[in-house]
Amino acid sequence: MTMPSLALIGVPSSAGARRTGQERAPAAFRAAGLLERLRASGLDVADLGDLPSVSFRPDPEHPSPAMSRRPHLLCLHRKYY
Repeated sequence: MTMPSLALIGVPSSAGARRTGQERAPAAFRAAGLLERLRASGLDVADLGDLPSVSFRPDPEHPSPAMSRRPHLLCLHRKYY
């Protein structure tokens, strides 16, 4: 019987996050034993590593609706970025 195959790719990003640190999630899942647990459950897992880390930065040319409801933050963003 062939084991089901799974490829794991980490995507470290803080896009859409309210707090910093979410970009460290792929490494934290690996450190917590995700790969070993998946393999122990009978899956053939290939770890393809992580994509380059991306930290979220608002785009002043295309502000999000959430930022438009906070004009004081949008002004600060435009002033310093």
